[in-house]
Amino acid sequence: MRSMIITVCISLLLVIAIGVFCGISSLHTSQNFQIRMEEISALISLRRWEEALQHARSAQQDWEEKSPLLSMWVSHENVDEVGIGLSHLSISIQQQEEYHALLYIAEICESLSLIYQKDAFSLKNIF
Repeated sequence: MRSMIITVCISLLLVIAIGVFCGISSLHTSQNFQIRMEEISALISLRRWEEALQHARSAQQDWEEKSPLLSMWVSHENVDEVGIGLSHLSISIQQQEEYHALLYIAEICESLSLIYQKDAFSLKNIF
């Protein structure tokens, strides 16, 4: 009986540790990409299209590297929305369409915030 209680406690601690790690990782990724979107938005407002395009492509490349790991614990739908939004953003920046670029940035930021909010670690996700 004692070994069973110890096993359950260790398992619970392990689940909590993994949940906290995943939550912190999601939060940091979401915040970092939102900051990048704000930087791109500022460049677009200044009509510095080439720099904005470079930043958008860099963000898209970084997202493609991070998305497989995030997909392990975050809804694939949310991860895909950000990837598709980044593709649309790059195209609208290439076409120098300020309205559409800013609209896609807003959509990307919303999707990024949902990544953490929907899958934030809580005990209700365990039990």
